[in-house]
Amino acid sequence: MLRVPHSVLLVLARSWRHLSSSGICVFFKRGREALLRRAEARTELETLAVQQKRWDFANKRANDIIDRFLKIEKIKDPQLREKVKSAIFAGGHTPLPKDDAAA
Repeated sequence: MLRVPHSVLLVLARSWRHLSSSGICVFFKRGREALLRRAEARTELETLAVQQKRWDFANKRANDIIDRFLKIEKIKDPQLREKVKSAIFAGGHTPLPKDDAAA
């Protein structure tokens, strides 16, 4: 019986894995199918990553809007509070007062 050292088996296993992902597998039907599945999986993962980034951006934007309105509600002067609200709804950029002015 032939005895093969453990390190040789590891090298063979690694090289087999490398061969399965290389161009040699395109000569076989199952190899081509595996390459196509891998490409489709990569594309789907990249699409999901883009969707996740868009969701994170929208979530951050919504949280910023909520934080801004919470700061506006802390303004004690009702006239100033209404001016800031109307400026925001009109699309203007009125700077919010500092936290010590709202307290």
